[in-house]
Amino acid sequence: MNKALIVDDDEIFLFLIKSLFKKNFPEVRLDTCLHGEEALDYLKNDQPDVVFLDINMPVLNGWEFMNKIDAVVPADQKLKIYIVSSSIDPRDHKIAEEDRRISGFIEKPLTAKKLEELSLDWL
Repeated sequence: MNKALIVDDDEIFLFLIKSLFKKNFPEVRLDTCLHGEEALDYLKNDQPDVVFLDINMPVLNGWEFMNKIDAVVPADQKLKIYIVSSSIDPRDHKIAEEDRRISGFIEKPLTAKKLEELSLDWL
């Protein structure tokens, strides 16, 4: 089974994403974390195919998560990371574009159409 991890502190957003995946991508196991620190702990024990990462979160935000991920995920592991944010700050877009580990920047809301456009081979 293919796995996706959503990292976002907005529980309403997480509820909607779970519904979206259940309806449109039932073959994907979806796990969630409420902040970057929880996600790093998750990645120590599990290996999703893709991570959808919010930027603005408590405890450890998305950029702080990206600064620490190499200590948890081996460089040879094929992990796609997408930033999913409502941020319109050009600096956030630029950071995402310049980070080789980030596969793309998706503006909220996350929709089935946006997911299909990612060309993930398992969707």
